[in-house]
Amino acid sequence: MLTNLFGIPIMYYADFERRNFNNSSTEKTYQKDSGSGTSGLEALIQHNSSDLSTWIPKEYELNKTYADDKVAFSEYLRGLREEIRKDTLKKIGE
Repeated sequence: MLTNLFGIPIMYYADFERRNFNNSSTEKTYQKDSGSGTSGLEALIQHNSSDLSTWIPKEYELNKTYADDKVAFSEYLRGLREEIRKDTLKKIGE
């Protein structure tokens, strides 16, 4: 049986590397998605903090749905998005 430098059978080591690659790939995807989602939410929070006189007409509708797609993968971020939406609706009087 072939082994690596540490005496671990090559077949076992290759399987371990394949599993690690798959896990790190998933983790990087989650980090990328969560970063995109939190950036969108941060933009909404900052926008809600600004005076309504700085908003253009299309922002009244856009702020109700912006970043929904970016947070769809996470229950926690979806909940946070809903709280931000409530702040938006309160701000614009709906």
